[in-house]
Amino acid sequence: MPYGSNSEAQVIAYGATNADLDLISESARKVATATINAHLDISEEIDSPSQQVETCCNTLSAAIISTSPEATAKSALWVAGMEMLEKLRGDDITDANWGITIPVDRF
Repeated sequence: MPYGSNSEAQVIAYGATNADLDLISESARKVATATINAHLDISEEIDSPSQQVETCCNTLSAAIISTSPEATAKSALWVAGMEMLEKLRGDDITDANWGITIPVDRF
């Protein structure tokens, strides 16, 4: 299940919710979730994402649903969501152990 919520993404994008946009919002949340997981180098979705992950997903989703595909990368919401994504660290978040690598030496 994608992170975030349809209603929060819609509120960020448009200032209100609209049930007619739920299918579009769900698709946008799937893209945002995949973006977050790829950045964090995790292959399975987090069972109970933190508020930081949820907010990041809602912001990226809002950028996707509020702009054309060509304009998304330049959107202020997209830039803000990507900045949030860059700040996600394993030390700050307790719902996954991403960013932790175990060096293995050959012997």
